[in-house]
Amino acid sequence: MYSDQGTNLIGANNELQEVQDFLKKHTNQIKSELSSQGINFKFNSPHAPHMGGVWESAVKLVKTHLKKVMTSAIFTYEDFTTVIYQIEGILNSRPLAPVSEDPDDFGYLTPAHLLTGFNLQSLPEPDVLEIKLNHLDRFQLIERKRQEFWVKWSKEYLHTLQQRPKWVEEKKDFQVGDLTILMEDNVPPQEWRLARIKEIHPGLDGHVRNVTVETDGKYRKDGRKQIKKFIRPITKLCHLPYVYDDNETVQP
Repeated sequence: MYSDQGTNLIGANNELQEVQDFLKKHTNQIKSELSSQGINFKFNSPHAPHMGGVWESAVKLVKTHLKKVMTSAIFTYEDFTTVIYQIEGILNSRPLAPVSEDPDDFGYLTPAHLLTGFNLQSLPEPDVLEIKLNHLDRFQLIERKRQEFWVKWSKEYLHTLQQRPKWVEEKKDFQVGDLTILMEDNVPPQEWRLARIKEIHPGLDGHVRNVTVETDGKYRKDGRKQIKKFIRPITKLCHLPYVYDDNETVQP
């Protein structure tokens, strides 16, 4: 487990070491299990948060938008805790990688799978972004903050997956069978629109500019799924953060 040197994390490491040392002295079977499955903390250097680039960038992104959406109202401790839990659910629902190479499988791995074993779901709520603040009750105000955070954070998160710096080196094109994230407006919180690339349409230079994608639609009355197929430019698609190719992990 990699982390910075936060006092709570150092304390957790000390507690785990004490428990492991105690159990190792009393049970040989537990000792063998802990030797293979025990948690080993690896800390960054003090006062060097930049060394945790992957997770620190996510923390910065969350803090930035959290300050923007939470400063316009006063919350009780319970209200604030509820908003934080809902934001945690949004972060842990983001797609990381496809779960299989089956072209008909739209499933994806999320941080929630590593924590709970399954993807997180949220109940559908009405859109309250257009309602004036003084017309909202406490529950609607909390939901308003969740939706505001989702709108701001999801757009910037997708932008990090689709950065387009000056073309000084050749990038890998989209390929048939890739599982991608669709960049669409008016998507409710914790809902990610994913699609499989079925056809590619290269431009005159040989690079892919448009693709035909297929999405996992809703169920029909006869029990079959309604598969949708349409064309999208690559500017409306994002690679998953971790793409598996020839047994190698590549992070765009």
